[in-house]
Amino acid sequence: MAKDKNEQSQLERQYFQTILESLPHPFYVLDANNYSIIIANKAARSIGVSTASTCYALTHRRDTPCDNSEKHPCPLKQVKETKKPYMVEHVHYDQQGNLIHAEVHGYPVFDDRGNVIQMIEYSLNITDRRTTEVELQQYKGHLEELVDQRTQELQKANEVLSHEVEMRKISEKFLQESYQTIKKQQDQMLLELEQARETQRTLLPDKLDYIPKVRAACQYVPMRQIGGDFYDIFELKDDKFGVMVADVTGHGVSAALISFMVSAIFADTAQRSLSPKTTLERTNQHLEGRLPKSKYATIFYGIYDSKKNTLTYTTAAHPPGLVIRPATDEVFYLKGKGSVVGMLPNEIACYDEKNFKLLPGDKLVLHTDGIIEIKDENGIVLGTPQLVEFLKNNNRLPIDQLLESICEFGQDYSGRDTFNDDITLIGLEFNP
Repeated sequence: MAKDKNEQSQLERQYFQTILESLPHPFYVLDANNYSIIIANKAARSIGVSTASTCYALTHRRDTPCDNSEKHPCPLKQVKETKKPYMVEHVHYDQQGNLIHAEVHGYPVFDDRGNVIQMIEYSLNITDRRTTEVELQQYKGHLEELVDQRTQELQKANEVLSHEVEMRKISEKFLQESYQTIKKQQDQMLLELEQARETQRTLLPDKLDYIPKVRAACQYVPMRQIGGDFYDIFELKDDKFGVMVADVTGHGVSAALISFMVSAIFADTAQRSLSPKTTLERTNQHLEGRLPKSKYATIFYGIYDSKKNTLTYTTAAHPPGLVIRPATDEVFYLKGKGSVVGMLPNEIACYDEKNFKLLPGDKLVLHTDGIIEIKDENGIVLGTPQLVEFLKNNNRLPIDQLLESICEFGQDYSGRDTFNDDITLIGLEFNP
């Protein structure tokens, strides 16, 4: 039993010693009668406890204890007199002999009769804190000087400000009058834009159900109130029907004005020929040299023969049409060679004409480049391949739902609710 108690006591001493050694600040136990150091941790030994047997020799490099004066009270004497813990700030020496500011804490250890026989002492190096306090005091004095200086400057500034206030009142009155003028002009411009949008709507077909046994749909989302995209589905002779989509360079009013001209000329020439190639050649001939510099239009124009169930088409530098065949999960590109419309003379511009055999259930999707040039948050464009993959995965949707889904797909890809370009989609579903 005694052996167990000895082992337990030894373990407790080892545990206590481990705690002492881990403390980062000097920690030691003093004999209350002669100031000698009984126990010291590693931090205390590092400042010379191995060669100094008393606290005053260790910390003050003195031969006698502190005088316990009001300016330099001795922690041990204070603890012995009050029998209570005591804290005081002293100037100590560190291991290199440099003076440091220390915050000294003393705690009494009593015998059975209540006499102080030992004191536990540890100290914290507060030199940085004291240095900071001195610097702050210096800053305070400097700030007070600055405040006086700034006060004088503000008094002078107030005099200037009073004059500026009067001038500002005059300026505000002028700005208010200018604002009212600008607002009237802006309201007029918005009214004109609304009228232009209504005018542009007249260029678009008011109905799409021209073609027997063909379901048609469209999605038209101009970037601004008006844009440069336009489309049309119209009836020709001999059971044939035209379907076209066009994109004029630029956005807003300038593109819309050009689209008015292109649309009018195209509509006139389309009724004079059953050849998409001839129609685009004549359209280009009328527009070449009449459009502003660097302005042009791209067009996809196809003629659907409802008897033969074929599509004859010509493209003028426009994104290819896409034929979706749900029966085989295929998507066909309706590509062709063709120059932009309105920039080059027919001697240089070239247009070819191709035919495509349609099957029941096929869907035709025509679009402007706005949808395939959508960018994600990293600046990567959507591109035709991703659009085609989306069409394959959703090829059994009715044509109106398919076009709506394409717009939602574009918004999800960009992470935005609006587009940075005009978006136009035309869809035909054959023998649905």
